[in-house]
Amino acid sequence: MDTEMDMELDRIGVDSDRNSEVIGDTSEGDVREPSITFEVKKRKFVYDVLDNPPIHLTFFFGLQQALLSLSLNLTTTLLVADAVCGFGDELLKAELLSTTLFTSGISTLLMVTVGVRLPVYQGPAMAFVTPLVALKTLDNWQCPNSNDIVNATIVDDFNQTSISMSPSIDSREEIKFRLQMMEGSLMVAGVLQTMLGATGLVGRLLRFIGPITVVPVLFLIGISIYKIAVKFCNAHWGVAFLTFAVAMVLSLYLEGRQTPIPFWSKERGFHVIYYPLHTVFSLLIAIIVGWVVSIILTSTGSLSDDPKSAQYFARTDSRVKVIEEASWFYFPYPGQFGPPKFDVDVFVTFFIATLISVIDSVGDYYAVARICDAPPPPTHAVNRGIFTEGIMSTVAGALGAGHATTTYGPNIGAIGFTRVASLRVFVACGLAYIIFGVVGKIGAFFITMPYSVLGGVSMVSFGMFIGFNFANLIPVHLNARNMAILGISMFFGIMMPHWSKSHSINTGIFDLDRLLNAFISNTMFMGGFIACTLDNTVPGTLEERGLKAWIDETIGKSTTQQKAHLYDVPYIQERLGRYKWAKYIPFMSGYGKQL
Repeated sequence: MDTEMDMELDRIGVDSDRNSEVIGDTSEGDVREPSITFEVKKRKFVYDVLDNPPIHLTFFFGLQQALLSLSLNLTTTLLVADAVCGFGDELLKAELLSTTLFTSGISTLLMVTVGVRLPVYQGPAMAFVTPLVALKTLDNWQCPNSNDIVNATIVDDFNQTSISMSPSIDSREEIKFRLQMMEGSLMVAGVLQTMLGATGLVGRLLRFIGPITVVPVLFLIGISIYKIAVKFCNAHWGVAFLTFAVAMVLSLYLEGRQTPIPFWSKERGFHVIYYPLHTVFSLLIAIIVGWVVSIILTSTGSLSDDPKSAQYFARTDSRVKVIEEASWFYFPYPGQFGPPKFDVDVFVTFFIATLISVIDSVGDYYAVARICDAPPPPTHAVNRGIFTEGIMSTVAGALGAGHATTTYGPNIGAIGFTRVASLRVFVACGLAYIIFGVVGKIGAFFITMPYSVLGGVSMVSFGMFIGFNFANLIPVHLNARNMAILGISMFFGIMMPHWSKSHSINTGIFDLDRLLNAFISNTMFMGGFIACTLDNTVPGTLEERGLKAWIDETIGKSTTQQKAHLYDVPYIQERLGRYKWAKYIPFMSGYGKQL
């Protein structure tokens, strides 16, 4: 066992440069054998993308990543329930939550193993939050009994009902009908996304969608989700800032330091090993600290017990009923809410969200590759990633989740915070979500995490994601041309949705007007569209636009081959790569060289 530990410590850069005295008495004549201490060498990651941490550490690393994104799953579930008029149906919420968690787990597992093969978490697409909120504004999506509902808590654009009501049989049928329209519409949008990856069209578009397009899109997505962080922090800003501060101190202020850990073995007796425990588990420790403080505040009566107060959701007992009502086992299956139907209004909003999520995912692929010190994903990996996301979006539609799945940026930011980028960790994260979805009691327990704790973690992860996004500008020349495009696209991306509230396009064709106005009102789409248009029309060389380095990497011309095999699917690449026709398959290594 000692030999195995030595090998593991040596692998992560642990040295035996410092010695400490043996604890205990030694008799005369005994040879005093100093106890060995260990020190971690300076390196960017404790566990790199291709490293395999020990199983016990992998479990906790995966749990840390899973807890980070639980808030998004819960929020999206509530939005779907609200959109289909199921605000008072607690059973529906439980079924939707299990479906969302299960879908996220399967999608993450596929993306890490056979998709883009980068350490990414696949969860509810942030681009679908706006369509879910917008659906409620359509005339045929107005809830007939909305005026009778007791609205308990309203924070920004998110509504949550804390008073449970049992819906009538008629309303249950209405809920199922709306979910069925979501099912069919999302399945069609998912099939179109699948075709983008299957045909290699996404890879070809990379010649026109470069860093100058990706950065504004990811930036606008990052600042648009601040409402989620504010929603959770509103429960108790003190606990939120405490959680945030603990994560910051452990990860940034104590970066490069090691945690002394007492250890005993038969060969060496008692000795101390030095390991960056506080760094790799910074978010998990912060969550535990915030949760414990919330328990203390709840037990002392310092937090409001009024369900109408935002502070109520900072209590640790505010949602204990969720655990009681959750079933032990629930297995989501296609058509669980009925056969899929198609609705034009839903499809238009979902299709726009799908296009945004594709651009978002491509940018996330490059962002996580940059964080992990890996080459930018080649064409075949991008195609395979979008193809996998499209398949899972179709599956999510069939299951009745009410939203697609895509790469979740804050988990990328967490990699930089924890210094753990191992693919195995995200496999564990995917398996954890599958368990959360199937075993309802376990998922319900973690969902009871105080909102204030989720808010503190969101501040850290969202901020890191926005910051790391700008690393995509490294190959870009920040001259007047590029800075103007970046600034104008971000400005218009923020401005146009506000303009659309008081103005609208009127061509005389109803469906076309609805489509154009939907595009204009979308912050991420407008920012990305303007950036892409200007970047490809304003004169500029490929080198100054950052596209030369980007294209060279993606089609295999770069001299940097470190970790290049990361993007090859195990077994499949070995078996099919030997055939000449394999280079024409958009998913196989070498495909990009033919473009």
